[in-house]
Amino acid sequence: MATAPQGYQRHNAHQPPRTKRGQPIEAPHLEAAQSTPQVIGTAARRSLYRRSAAVRRYVLARAAGICESCNEPAPFVTVQGEPYLEPHHTRRVSDGGPDDPRFVGAVCPSCHREIHHGLHGQAKNDALIKAIWQKEATPGV
Repeated sequence: MATAPQGYQRHNAHQPPRTKRGQPIEAPHLEAAQSTPQVIGTAARRSLYRRSAAVRRYVLARAAGICESCNEPAPFVTVQGEPYLEPHHTRRVSDGGPDDPRFVGAVCPSCHREIHHGLHGQAKNDALIKAIWQKEATPGV
């Protein structure tokens, strides 16, 4: 019989499942987790917007592999050999924001998530707007 890899604990059928902290999962919680989710409503209809590939290419080239929010290098290189940054519209296209390089920044995934979900996301977005305008106002930068 093969031995389990180091750090791997074999499941014991006589032991109840445990949480990450080692506490047993109570039967009602386990049953709830294993039940099929119920449909409680239908999803709202939402619009999808086609964004310009040319704007995306321009913004990523302008950033030259450096996040335009935190000024750190992209966190990794893609399989295509490009630094990984995400285009971020500083004014949502769905709210009438333009798909224009003066309103789109190239940001790392961490900054992008913070802008959308962080406590200080609006301030971070405002700082990005200033950084973009400075770059766009200075030819050759």
